[in-house]
Amino acid sequence: MLKIQDLRKVYKKTVALQGVSFSVESKSAIGLIGDNGAGKTTLIKCISGLVAPTSGSVYFNDVNLIKNPKYIHNTVGALLEGARNLYNFLTVDYNLNYFGYLNQLSSKEISDRKAYLLKLFDAEKYKDQPVNELSRGTQQKIALMVTLMKNPQLLILDEPTLGLDLIATMRMTDLLRQIICEEQKTVILISHDMTLVSSLCDRVVYLKNGKVDFDEQINSIVNENIYEVKIKADHSMEDEIKNFDFPFRMEDGIYVLEVNDMDRMMKNRILKENIISIEKQVNDLAHFIRMRGL
Repeated sequence: MLKIQDLRKVYKKTVALQGVSFSVESKSAIGLIGDNGAGKTTLIKCISGLVAPTSGSVYFNDVNLIKNPKYIHNTVGALLEGARNLYNFLTVDYNLNYFGYLNQLSSKEISDRKAYLLKLFDAEKYKDQPVNELSRGTQQKIALMVTLMKNPQLLILDEPTLGLDLIATMRMTDLLRQIICEEQKTVILISHDMTLVSSLCDRVVYLKNGKVDFDEQINSIVNENIYEVKIKADHSMEDEIKNFDFPFRMEDGIYVLEVNDMDRMMKNRILKENIISIEKQVNDLAHFIRMRGL
């Protein structure tokens, strides 16, 4: 189990973390979400030993990570945003070898692990290519392979699908799901894509201003059947819209509603007759925050 207790981090006059506490069960995955500046990056840097917290503790498998940096090195793997854990001018093969030796694997362990990952990620054809010649999606795959070379027990994924197109995102999601299941990882996933979070995680921890605002099971907060309904702006309908208790806003003189019960919506004759368009809502963090009124 990963257990974070009353973690605080202060940079000069800036308080980045204000007593963060939560736990992650062994071999489970949680989503760590929140706006930019909420403290997510500082938190994962504290967990992975890149930043020393001002106070508080982080335990993994009953080992205090803050006091045992070597244990972090052996058990924690972090995929940083933007594939920053790669050497772009080295080939895929050299990157895997380098990080294998850096993590003190034997030559046989490197060879076996590398062969397994190249096959799993269907990346054998890229083995001798420099990383900077690969597509954005392939670079992200190689960055994940590098992170997995030492077979970490705790896997931290920071925006693993950022900048990927839809097809690459779907492939990465499938790969992550397979790795989490087959290798039984404990996972912290940071992402603004709530569809990705709901696909891979059991629960979510939402950070706001350096504090845990809520910690809930994923199925209690994510509704994938959300629709954006645009309605002609007739101020006489405002009370009618408010009675539905759906989040709404005004855009260019048009009511924009976020609806998770279309049957109920369509039974209202007045609103139905004034609908301009209905679109499936993208399930991202901004939408999630609006729906929760955060």
